[in-house]
Parts: sequence; C-alpha cells; structure tokens
Amino acid sequence: MNQGLKNIFILIGLALLAYFLWYIREIIAYVAIAVVVALICRPLVNLIKQAKIGNWSVPSSLAAIVSLVVFLGVIIGIVLAFVPMVAAQMKELSSIEVKQIITALEQPLNDFSQFLARYQINPESLKIDELKQKMATYINPNTLSQVFSGVSGWFSNLFVGGFAIIFIAFFMLKEANLINRMILGATPDKYIEEAKEVMGTSKKLLSRYFIGLMVQVAVFTGLITLGMSLLGMKNALLIGFFAGLVNLIPYLGPFIGAAFALAISVSSNLDLDFYSELSPKLVLVVVIFAVTQMIDNFVAHPLIFSKSVKMHPLEVFLVVLIAGTVAGIPGMVLAIPFYTLFRVIAKEFLGTFKIVKSLTKDI
Repeated sequence: MNQGLKNIFILIGLALLAYFLWYIREIIAYVAIAVVVALICRPLVNLIKQAKIGNWSVPSSLAAIVSLVVFLGVIIGIVLAFVPMVAAQMKELSSIEVKQIITALEQPLNDFSQFLARYQINPESLKIDELKQKMATYINPNTLSQVFSGVSGWFSNLFVGGFAIIFIAFFMLKEANLINRMILGATPDKYIEEAKEVMGTSKKLLSRYFIGLMVQVAVFTGLITLGMSLLGMKNALLIGFFAGLVNLIPYLGPFIGAAFALAISVSSNLDLDFYSELSPKLVLVVVIFAVTQMIDNFVAHPLIFSKSVKMHPLEVFLVVLIAGTVAGIPGMVLAIPFYTLFRVIAKEFLGTFKIVKSLTKDI
C-alpha cells in the first residue's frame, strides 16, 4: 500500500472516530463528571481507608460508598435548602410588570439625556429609546424565570444520568488504579514510568482544585447573600445563589453576577424614589460585590490556583483569556483543569525544553 492511500485511510479512520465520539458525547460527559466526582471524593476515601479496628481495615468498596453518600448528602442538602427558596423568590419576581420597571427608570434616563444635551452631546446618538427597549428585554422577570428554568432543566437532565455518573464514580473510587490500568494499557512500555507520574500528579492537583472550587462557590454565595440580606433585599438568596454559580466563570463571572444583582434590585424596589432611596441602595450593591470580589481574589484564588494547581496569576489570566477567545464561556470554565493536565504531561515528556521547565518548576 502506497503512502498516499495509507494517509487517506488514516484520515477516514480519524473522521469516523470523531463522529463516534460526537455521537456518544453524553456518555463521555457522564464519564467526565464521574471523574470530577471521584477526584472530589478521593481524599475522603483515603481518610476512611486509614481507619482500623484491630486488624480490620475498611474495605475500598465501603469507603467508596460512604464517600459517595456524603457527597450526595451535601448536594441534596444544598438542593433542598436553596431550590425551593429560589423558586419562591422567582415566582414573586415574575409577578412584576415590565412597564413598572421602565416607568421607574424613565425619569433617570430622561435626566441623563438632558445632561448630555446641556454639554452639546447629541442624546439621539445614544439611542435612549432603544436602550429602554433592551432594558425591557433583559430586566424582564419572565426572561429571568426562563434562565432559571433552563438551569433547572439542565439539573433535571443531569439527574437522569445521575445513576450512571455515581455508578462510574463508585468503581473509580473502589479501584483506585482502574483508570490508571486503562491508560497504562494504551501507553508504550518505554513511557510507562512517565505516564504513572503524570496520573499521580494530575490526580493530586485536580482533586485539590475541584474541592477548592466548591468551597469558593459556597463562600461567595454566602457572602453575597449575607450582604444583600443586610441591605434588606427581598431576593438576597436568589442573588447570592446566582452570583456563586457564575463566579465559576473566571474574571467575567463577578460582573455578570453584579449586573444581575442590580437588575433584581431595581425590579424589586419599584416603590422607592430613584434618587433618594434606590440609587444609594444600588451603590451599596456594587460595594458589596466589590468587597466580596476582593476577598475572593486575595483569599480564595491564591488558595485554589497558587496552592492547588501551582500557577502564577498572570499565567492563569492568559490561559483563561485564550480559552475564552477560542471556546467562549465553556472554555473559560474548563481552561484551568485542562491546562493543569497539559502542564503535568509536558513536564514528564517535554521536560528538557527550557520554557517547559519554567512553566512547570513548581509542580
């Protein structure tokens, strides 16, 4: 067989493989989520297995079951605590008429238009009327309800595949070397030691990273909810819950959360005078998000990125920026774990290159 024909068959094979992987993408997603669950539960499994009663030690299967029960208990507890309250607040919010929101903001927008005209700036160029229409769309409570309904639907679909995820995660925890054996089985003999080092280091780093993310979401949610509650906001939990989730999006998440909080603040306080009562409240909302973000940046981020995945803040920023450019928000969310894995692999197989040494010296 000539080389040209061989290359054609290789390309056809790669195309078929890509199609097959796309066809089973849901199963791949279940496996990926199961890997994350296993990484989060692994430290607890190791801790349980250390317990001994005389000569009896806890079997791996029992340790895996206990860790998964604890994990599911935490998730179910969060759902039972947050979802009904968030649903109740969304129901209350959806009863607000959009016209009321636009009416409440019409006077400040007109004043702003007059301010521009006073300084000979053409307010028509800013399209104030078009801005009002867009505000009617984005601050529409029904739109917000649809967003949360979509999130709820996503969680419902995830629940459908929950059994598969837990089943896969159980065997990953029970047989710590299950994935290792599969990867080593496909690794050439001369790279076996390097592959073992990659798997050991990546498991340790990613496990600490995902646990850190869970703590970060919980802390951010709690701080925002507390701050909104002190302000007397009617939808404090809703704002905190949303802000905690979108904070998973590096750099961009806090701005999305703050914009959402401002929109909810306006729509939930239509009875207040804009200048004397609502404006100070909006300023305090921004201050709360700014302070919380500072706490997150100076406490949570160093603990998660510097200590868990051993990355410089500038390196994190550039990686997230590139990933966002290539793959949008999903890329920003997945950038750090994938780049961490890449660094570990590069250190073992490309460690002779100077740039690789520089990027992986702390691993």
